[in-house]
Amino acid sequence: MKYLIACLLLDILPPTRFFAAKRILLRLLGIVVGSGTRVCGRVEFYGAGKVVIGADCWIGIGTKFYTSVGGDVIIGDRCDIAPEVAFMCGSHMIGNALRRAGDGRAGTIRVGEGCWLGIRATLLGGADVGRSSVVGANSLLLKKDYPPSSLIVGVPACVARSLEG
Repeated sequence: MKYLIACLLLDILPPTRFFAAKRILLRLLGIVVGSGTRVCGRVEFYGAGKVVIGADCWIGIGTKFYTSVGGDVIIGDRCDIAPEVAFMCGSHMIGNALRRAGDGRAGTIRVGEGCWLGIRATLLGGADVGRSSVVGANSLLLKKDYPPSSLIVGVPACVARSLEG
């Protein structure tokens, strides 16, 4: 219910304005949002897991958080999330021939400090992006650890190169 209210409020307010009011409203609904973080409009929250967003972040228009029991989203400080990024914590094991979507499973998604996630990137449960990394547009991050200061691109995503600094 709290996520439904959050979605409605973010749809009512202008997409790139009233960031302080959005932070207050989201915090009242139990979503952890750090100081100075700017959450744009049409951002959506679903599921039973937690969403923790660090300080001084940008959460782009249309970003979606799909959490699950046992699957949270944790974003470090100073991260820039482009529009329409999807965080998908839940999935299924491969089932038998009668039903291929088997038992449900969930994993926490972590994004380290100072990361930049490109437009329409998708992060699946268990993805752990090391600090100061860049995730390319439309990349699909699987359940694995990606090292700090990496350029991560592709479907499925892999480390294209290390970044300086």
